[in-house]
Amino acid sequence: MAKKKEMTLSKIKTGPYHRNEWSIIGAPCSLINALSEKIISILSEHLKVSYLNETHHFENEMYNKYTASGPVTDTHKFDVDLPRLSLFRKYFDHLDVLLLNGNHYKADKQIVIINEKKRQSLHKKLDRLSDVKMILVDNSKEDIYPYLSEHLHPIDEDCIVQIDDIESICAHIINDYRNTITPIFGLVLSGGRSQRMGTDKSKINYHNKPQSEYAADMLLSYTQDTYISVGHDYNDVLDSSYKTIRDSYLNLGPMGGILSAFRYNPNVAWLTIACDLPYLKEETIKKLLTKRDPSKLATCYYNAEKGSPEPLITIWETRAYPAMLDYLSMGYASPSKVLRDNDVCMIEVRDHIQFINVNDPLQKKTAIERLHK
Repeated sequence: MAKKKEMTLSKIKTGPYHRNEWSIIGAPCSLINALSEKIISILSEHLKVSYLNETHHFENEMYNKYTASGPVTDTHKFDVDLPRLSLFRKYFDHLDVLLLNGNHYKADKQIVIINEKKRQSLHKKLDRLSDVKMILVDNSKEDIYPYLSEHLHPIDEDCIVQIDDIESICAHIINDYRNTITPIFGLVLSGGRSQRMGTDKSKINYHNKPQSEYAADMLLSYTQDTYISVGHDYNDVLDSSYKTIRDSYLNLGPMGGILSAFRYNPNVAWLTIACDLPYLKEETIKKLLTKRDPSKLATCYYNAEKGSPEPLITIWETRAYPAMLDYLSMGYASPSKVLRDNDVCMIEVRDHIQFINVNDPLQKKTAIERLHK
């Protein structure tokens, strides 16, 4: 009997330890540690950053000691062997940037220090230099070793920085971070059962077309791509111009739709709006986008009348995906709880009527009358 093929899943674009990781290599550990401390002291004013390092002199113990430290995170100590350290990625997921000691770790991006004490050992580690973003020198590019120039040929002059110019080093990291902020996709959440309404809420015509299509049209103007979330057993045919994502997490309400979107593409931020918000205005979506803070787990509105965030018009960053899976593993399927418990950017709601969920026939009648006026 033929072996059943496993389902292919979309992979998160990330390094072994973080999606935005930088190793510093080419110098003794003492110099790398001191440089990292200086970088963090400036960089932490703009980004959440930490430094991962190995503690030496534990040869007689079964495992080495590893530490991650920075001003925005507690110091974590790991008693694990190196291959398993990547399992602790969740401790770093809240960070914007993770610096690593390149003498011990490989990372997706590298900062190379030109230091005579490590000239020979760096020559043996050229395989670690896959994406060199900066070369730090004491004087000029003439300091760069011939073998390194050959390996990196051509060398971008802009990436050569004086090692004592910490401001410029940090500026390079910040600019790279801004250039790697994920694009935003739109998602209209319409996969619910509509039991109270008695008819499919996504098909109600408030604005001269089905509400899910009207909401998708609003999102299309502001997102790179937009989808309509539908139930796993959805059989109706939508207009072919609208893309759909079927729920692959069943019977979880909006949480299932959001997780299904991340499962489809875990490398973009998702701007979600519910299909039962007929009063929602385009200006409200626009404001959410202008206030987006990609260093947070999400950007959302805060409703002071309810005393809680509004989970169904929210920008969910990529880091929200593993967080939501953690909540699901603990038995929680509430996007609102995820927002309440985590570091999110919240914008005060002023026009509360926009956030009214229209869930039953009486509310539907009221909405149609009010909107037609």
